Amino acid sequence: MHQMKKRNSVFLHIICILCACLISCAAVFSTDSSVPDTIASDYYEDLALAEDGVSILDQVSLRGKRCTLDGLHVIFEKPEDEDEDTDPQFLMTFEEGAGVEVRTVELILEEAFPYDVTCVLFYPDEEGTYVEECSVTVTLPREETRVFFEIPEELGYSVEKLRIDIDEDYTIQDILISNETPVQEYTLEKTSMLQRWLLTFAAVFALAEVILYCAPWVMQAAGYYLKNSKKINTWLLLLAGAALAGNAAAFLLFHLTGRDYSQVWIAMISLCSIIAAYQIRLLAARKDSLVPEAGRGKITGYRILFWAGIAVFCLFIAFEWIDGSEEIPEVAGLIRFQFPFVFAIVEAVLFALLYQKYVLNVREENVSFLNIYIGVFFLAGLAYLLVFLPYVSPDEPSHFASAYHVSNLLLGKTGLVSGDRLFMRAEDFVLYGLDEEALSSEYYMQVTENFRFFVSEQGYVAADGAMVTNAIFSYLVPGLGITLARMLHMSGTMTFLMGRLANLIFFTAVLRFLMKKIPFGRTALFAIAMMPMTLHMAASYSYDVMTFGFVTLFVVQVMCMVCSPETPPPMRSAAERGSDAKIASQFRTADKVSRQDYRQCVIYGILMAPSKMVYIPLLLLIFLVPWERLGETKKEAWKKKLAVVGISLAVTCVIMVIISLVSADSTLRKMAEQSVSVNMLTWTNEEGYTLSWVLGHLGEYILMLARTVVKMMDYYFFTMIGSKLGWLDIDIPQVYAVASFLMLLLAVNIRDERSEAAQIGSWQKLWVAFLCAGCVFATILVMTVSWTPVSYDYVAGVQGRYFIPLLIPAIWLLPSHLVEVKSVVRKYLVFGAGMLNLWTLVYVFAQYTVGA
Repeated sequence: MHQMKKRNSVFLHIICILCACLISCAAVFSTDSSVPDTIASDYYEDLALAEDGVSILDQVSLRGKRCTLDGLHVIFEKPEDEDEDTDPQFLMTFEEGAGVEVRTVELILEEAFPYDVTCVLFYPDEEGTYVEECSVTVTLPREETRVFFEIPEELGYSVEKLRIDIDEDYTIQDILISNETPVQEYTLEKTSMLQRWLLTFAAVFALAEVILYCAPWVMQAAGYYLKNSKKINTWLLLLAGAALAGNAAAFLLFHLTGRDYSQVWIAMISLCSIIAAYQIRLLAARKDSLVPEAGRGKITGYRILFWAGIAVFCLFIAFEWIDGSEEIPEVAGLIRFQFPFVFAIVEAVLFALLYQKYVLNVREENVSFLNIYIGVFFLAGLAYLLVFLPYVSPDEPSHFASAYHVSNLLLGKTGLVSGDRLFMRAEDFVLYGLDEEALSSEYYMQVTENFRFFVSEQGYVAADGAMVTNAIFSYLVPGLGITLARMLHMSGTMTFLMGRLANLIFFTAVLRFLMKKIPFGRTALFAIAMMPMTLHMAASYSYDVMTFGFVTLFVVQVMCMVCSPETPPPMRSAAERGSDAKIASQFRTADKVSRQDYRQCVIYGILMAPSKMVYIPLLLLIFLVPWERLGETKKEAWKKKLAVVGISLAVTCVIMVIISLVSADSTLRKMAEQSVSVNMLTWTNEEGYTLSWVLGHLGEYILMLARTVVKMMDYYFFTMIGSKLGWLDIDIPQVYAVASFLMLLLAVNIRDERSEAAQIGSWQKLWVAFLCAGCVFATILVMTVSWTPVSYDYVAGVQGRYFIPLLIPAIWLLPSHLVEVKSVVRKYLVFGAGMLNLWTLVYVFAQYTVGA
């Protein structure tokens, strides 16, 4: 029977491959790309003179002032008196009466400059005099030989002379003029047929495999729907009716007050109505698993205090709105700014109702903590996704551009993977070109007023967006979200949010998988995920989402191999799992690690190591696994451990070499170049530290590290938890970060048989601490050579969010015998984490959106 199932599985995979081949061939040969040959561009090198451009070298007489003119070679003569006007004037004069009407002048140089050069063109006014108002200033990029001067359209007379000022020696090859403006178009590189076929095949085959993998669940869901179709249809009608009723009431209110009812209100009112209807329906339909009768008297007293606290919390939200709106009175009367606060109050009350009904008043063993943890995290992530406007998250413009590059590749469009050109819809470019990185009331109004669901502007542009090639695969998930939005012809705002949502869904799925897999510390993992910085990261385009997922997958897999390879599913009820004594005995079982677990460890190591090289020391966690579980002898076990590390490092080296060959922004290439040359930092235009300096001044560098730790330790801690969000310009009161960290400490110190049996010895803890310290050192070393100027006596650029993945192995280190927390505290941590993040978002919106 097993062989028959295996044979059928192989046959189905072959069918998927054949279908993908046929569909890919049909798609390539029957469809034609809708991409034009050229698109509008903002790149200087794409400038070209219009077709009516002509050379004027034979039509003008040339002479120089404050320069020597040798044929067409202009030599700059710098006067001894520095205060004198030093501009070398290259003068061109047409024959008398032979003036021309001109819109564009193109100066072609024989050689380019190795740096940017300022060039100025003067044309005479109507009286024939050169004045400052009649000038055009252009910055010629380095390595460019063509200078384009575009004269204003309002010039309504012919000119008989021109003057060009360049403070450098140069040789003129030609001078051309035109009556048209310069053409600025980018000629696209068409995707080859083979590349299109491979991309289509990969996408179709992946989709077929996903369908095959999900087929049993789909059949199960279909059967469930057929069995409960009446109940499900009732739910759908209820939610749809709630959305319709909510929008009808809102439209009537807006109509009576004379306000416009835009698409953003349709979306927000529909969301609120559906959430409210769903939660109220749940509260009315589901029965409690209440505590015993003996405890109900206490519950009544707690309930009064509980709802009094909720009332105070709602008052604080109202006070935040009043305080924030006092700074900008003109927004106080706008419903657009009032709505988020009303929504926050409603959500706080509904969350409290659900918490009381399904957590607080329910026996602990009947609480489905997995679903509760994941639900609370995902809803909090959605709130972060909406409150933090586009590009407000750190480095999000470059992350979005990288994800958009991946989307172009998935759609078989055009362009180089690591090129600076970003082929983009004009609809997406409108939002991309805003160049906003801070929350403000004006930015909030701009985004919400222009919100729509579908595309309104057609066409394509070439935008400036280099891809971060050090983490190409880390942008696959948001790239898929952008691709889906583009296929559905969604607007620029919706396309941006779809990419963010894809990242959040991926993070949530990985978190759920980890919570089911982790042998202990599930509540601690939830506490880490609910830190403001983690939520902020998960609800953005940051590739740290993928990095956190890969690192955590490997660490959790090692935890399972160290603690118990045969642990039953951790999220089942207590009755299904058996007694705590039985669980503890299974932790102490010294059974062998299965081949599947070992293979997963190798795969996760391969994924983790290249994602961010500073976490490579964590590969050595594999040495914590007892040798008895890996092999018959110590030698065999050591070979398996070294194989995990060796294979991961080998794959990392191969990937880094490939990236170094195809990309100019490779970390390895930069560090190698900096070790033998001067390291100029673009953000300060100063010389920075190099790897060769570090190796040659180890003693001084150790002192520098000590100063860094003393100076920046509190900064690292608070930015890891989330006291500074956005581009580190959104300050959250540090008490919120402290409260979030206290929740983590409580979570890791929950005492039960499972956590007690899973603890490791002192030497193993020392090894974990040593590896975490190695990751911290690697991070600081990278920022030393890539971000720190030599004028600094400490390492700059390190942020606390880089250390969030290290909190997962720290679950082994943080428990203390001085602190004992009962498992019932999990109920209160769920509520505390949810309300803390809700309040954090209210504070951010009030202080940085309403009050800014």
